[in-house]
Amino acid sequence: MNARAQLALELVVGSLALGVLGDALLRTGPWGLNALTWTGLLLAAALILVTRHKLALEARAAWLGGGALVVAGGFAWRDAPALKLLDFASLCGLLALALWRARGVRLGVGGVIESCGRFAFAGVQAVIGYVPLFTGPPLWTAAVPAGWGGRVRTAAVGGLLALPALLIFGALFMSADAVFYNLVVRVVRFDLAEAASHVVRVAVCSWITAGWLIGLLMPERLPVPRLTPPQFLKFRPAEIGVALGLMNVLFLAFILVQLRYLFGGACLVQVTPDLTYAEYARRGFFELVAVVALALPVLLAADWLLGDAPRRGFRVQATTLVLMLGVVLGSAFERMMLYRAEYGWTQSRFYVAVFMAWLAVVLLWFVATVLTGRRERFASGALLAGLVAGAVLHAWNPDAWIARRNLVHARAGHEFDAAYVTRLSADAFPTLLEAWPTLDGKTRELLTARLRKWAVATPPDWRLWSWSVARAREVIRQHESKWGEHLLP
Repeated sequence: MNARAQLALELVVGSLALGVLGDALLRTGPWGLNALTWTGLLLAAALILVTRHKLALEARAAWLGGGALVVAGGFAWRDAPALKLLDFASLCGLLALALWRARGVRLGVGGVIESCGRFAFAGVQAVIGYVPLFTGPPLWTAAVPAGWGGRVRTAAVGGLLALPALLIFGALFMSADAVFYNLVVRVVRFDLAEAASHVVRVAVCSWITAGWLIGLLMPERLPVPRLTPPQFLKFRPAEIGVALGLMNVLFLAFILVQLRYLFGGACLVQVTPDLTYAEYARRGFFELVAVVALALPVLLAADWLLGDAPRRGFRVQATTLVLMLGVVLGSAFERMMLYRAEYGWTQSRFYVAVFMAWLAVVLLWFVATVLTGRRERFASGALLAGLVAGAVLHAWNPDAWIARRNLVHARAGHEFDAAYVTRLSADAFPTLLEAWPTLDGKTRELLTARLRKWAVATPPDWRLWSWSVARAREVIRQHESKWGEHLLP
């Protein structure tokens, strides 16, 4: 058996084992320590194969794998669903980058289109799973030992010949002895729907795992995409300049007409008839954020379509548009702060505010890279800013912060939305229980009901363990011993 066939065989066995472990570990949620454990097993399997077969793997790919393990640790840190979703996206992104770095691709070089293409092709690699092992030069003729097919045929024929006798004698033994009957019934009895769900989970998990391992360890089976504008999308610089110029005129007209409203704030609400805080902030806020979020891809697309054409006019137009986008983004943030001052914080308001901060950083990075002729650095910097934002959010603990700020907001005389705050994740439970003496009876009832519902939905299971969940259980026990109240069933 040659080395390549041996690698392919071990890769199949490893991916099937990881599929079984994935079904055992990941079938229950919300993910916690189980996600970290499975990610560690995946990376350990890759490391074992690399070591056994003395494969040349880029050192930076190993560093990206370590980063994926750190990101997976976020599942075992915080309980907020939004953070877990961010962890999942970051984990998939880092594993995709590790796949490409193993192919020798410089990740810090390449525009947004190229980077999106890499992620798309990494997704395709995961989706096609085992398929590459059955295309191209045959691997399995060398992997199958001589005489293996004959042995399988012998075993199959012998099993079919013995089947009738096994059924007859087995039925007689079951009738003769109740203990043997119960043993056989326990062995053969199974839930078909549950068995099918296990099979599907194992198959999907092993299939995706095999696709990633093949892309990482047998990289020549996936070509590196080179994405350039097709012929029908090649425009002259003047044409793109006209398009950007019209956008600048529209943005400037909006800013001039709405100048009073963009930064009017509380004074504008007070002097404008039939204009409420909610209408002023909510109606304009999301539209303004959408404008900034959509305008940046337009600028990047315009830069990509220019190709190697002169960019002096583009840089002037793009700089002007970025400045106006900064004005629009500042107005959106001011409206958010106004709305927050009146109605307090929610998860959607908090995460959109964080998204605006990330957009501001990305706009500055766009100016520092794309507009200075270093467009290949933009995508990696934007991704790095997203990863840093995720790390900051985990350290910040958004749900606990939202609960704390809303409690302070209520003490200042504003309305306290107890129904919303008590629905936050376990990250917020310690903060709410610390404020127990200051809560009114209705809020205490809502919090108690929430804790009991959470305890039922989150049974003690090491796979679901996270630091926030463990901390919440500890604080609840301390609270019960201190106040003599039973919050959990």
